Amino acid sequence: MFGYAAEEAIGRNVSLIIPDRFREAHCKGLERMRAGAPSHIVGGDPVELEAIDKEGREFPIELSLARWQRHDSRDGFAAIIRNIAARKALEAECASTRAFLNSVISNLPVALFVKDVASRRYVLANQKAEDLLGGKRPLTGLRDRDLHPGVGPVLEARDLETISTRRPTVNERDILQPNGERQHLKITRVLTEAPDGEGRLILGIAENLTDIRRTEAENYRLARFDSLTGLLNRKSLAEVLEGLTAGQDSYALLYIDLDRFKAVNDKYGHQAGDRVLEEVGARMREEMGENDCVARIGGDEFIAVLTGHDLRFRCDRLAAALIKAIAEPIDVGRISVTIGASIGSAIFPDDGLDSNRIRENADLALYRAKQEGRNRYCAFNLAMDTAAKEKVELEADFQAALKHDGVTLNYQPIVSAATQEIVSVEALARWVHPTRGRIAPDTFIPIAEEAGLIEELGRRVLERACADARGWDPGIAVSVNISPHQFESETIVPFVKQALERTGLPPHRLHLEVTERVVIKNVECVFKQLAELRALGVSILIDDFGVGHSSLCYFNDFPFDKVKIDKTFIFELDRSRAARAIIEAVTTLSRNLSIGVVAEGVETLEQQALLTKLGCTHLQGHLFSRAVPAEEIKRMQRLAPGSAALPA
Repeated sequence: MFGYAAEEAIGRNVSLIIPDRFREAHCKGLERMRAGAPSHIVGGDPVELEAIDKEGREFPIELSLARWQRHDSRDGFAAIIRNIAARKALEAECASTRAFLNSVISNLPVALFVKDVASRRYVLANQKAEDLLGGKRPLTGLRDRDLHPGVGPVLEARDLETISTRRPTVNERDILQPNGERQHLKITRVLTEAPDGEGRLILGIAENLTDIRRTEAENYRLARFDSLTGLLNRKSLAEVLEGLTAGQDSYALLYIDLDRFKAVNDKYGHQAGDRVLEEVGARMREEMGENDCVARIGGDEFIAVLTGHDLRFRCDRLAAALIKAIAEPIDVGRISVTIGASIGSAIFPDDGLDSNRIRENADLALYRAKQEGRNRYCAFNLAMDTAAKEKVELEADFQAALKHDGVTLNYQPIVSAATQEIVSVEALARWVHPTRGRIAPDTFIPIAEEAGLIEELGRRVLERACADARGWDPGIAVSVNISPHQFESETIVPFVKQALERTGLPPHRLHLEVTERVVIKNVECVFKQLAELRALGVSILIDDFGVGHSSLCYFNDFPFDKVKIDKTFIFELDRSRAARAIIEAVTTLSRNLSIGVVAEGVETLEQQALLTKLGCTHLQGHLFSRAVPAEEIKRMQRLAPGSAALPA
């Protein structure tokens, strides 16, 4: 053990095997013992010390020491020494392993705990477990009912389930922490034997799913509900309707569209618009029944669904309540705005046998409500269905006519008030249906707009008019009406350039007529495009002036070449002082701004004389000529009143 032979060691001081750093203390201890002082190491339990061998290597030993009376009456000691280096190495390895396992357990990202099956008390818990299950309190020795009086018995019942089934169990449970915070935990339990074979243990892992479940709930809300209003969204509404239809449950659907909402958005911005939508959503929820629902399906469109009995009566009542509630002023920052609502309804299965048909029919009823003046309610009926089918058929026929050049042009002359010479003509689209006969522009133009055909119609009319004008006297210009949709899509400038290039018509012979409806939708955008057209050399007229939202600021913002006074004022000219005053005001203003004035709808010599006297520079109407085909314009140059009253 020490590397000394017996003869080398016998007679030497025992300090021979004691490391230098311990020798002084050893010597002092021997002196005390020689003086009679007691020693705890003599006759007691073995002690662990450090020893040194002949080569100077230290190693651990276990020493058992007893007094020994020698034959020469001198006191001594008998010692039993064991080399415990291997045992110490094993203990160190075990301690390292234990420290590693303790570190792993302590730093697990989930809560780990062990319970005694018999007592249900915790016998081990890492810090995470103490944070989650104990509210940062130590768990060892406690039971769940001690920690959580409310849900403790439920948690212990889950322990019993694991014990009785002998299979792993997984449960989720909300636990209220001492600080009042509610956490959602997922707890997995496994039954295992105790390491010493005495008894059984429950090994458990608890995971905090609070954030995950909160995120899932938020994702679910975003997937099913409109983020702005909190109402159901389009997808959720489709699921509701699908379920009701599949179960053949009667329901009523109300299609709700906000009136004047776009004006709020345009005037005050989208933030104000969002505030309006939030308030409208809140007011709708207040009016809905417990078993009914309402969804925002996009923009300012909403759909409410009623279930149960007396659906027609309840539809009428709810629609009236919604119209009244939505019409109440809405505070938007420092201002208050007022909007309205138009509502159409349809009932399943009375008005349709599937959800798509019910939505279509409710939309038809909504369209009728808007046509009748907005801010009102209309229920679907069979007459609407017939009208809708007729509209669909007419739309298909118009599309075919447009494709095969079935839409033609007639031209109505515009004459100089001073000379009665034709200075320009207005191009007017005409459509003769193969079975229905002549279809009025007031009918097919809206159809073209709704069907998305208006740009194609506008392009064809523009090119045809420019081409026809090339065959007339060079002093005659052609005037073409422009749809608001062409300005919204910003296609009008390239269309005009293309038409002039293809036909070779000089730009000054093309006049473009725009209505106030075009201007008020987006003044800045429209005036920008009008300026580009003016730069091409094209003349710009404002049509139907005096109806709608006439604004004198238009003349300040853009220099129109002519103003066309709407024919309603001409019709009232000889019997309305107001009509005459308005015409006189427009002509005076136009004269001061060097703008021409065209009076539409002139039908009598008296009107001609009075309009000329009031200052109108140009006249248009049946007194001079109805709209005629392009070839008729070739033979016309000067028109006396009534000289060319040809069929339209």
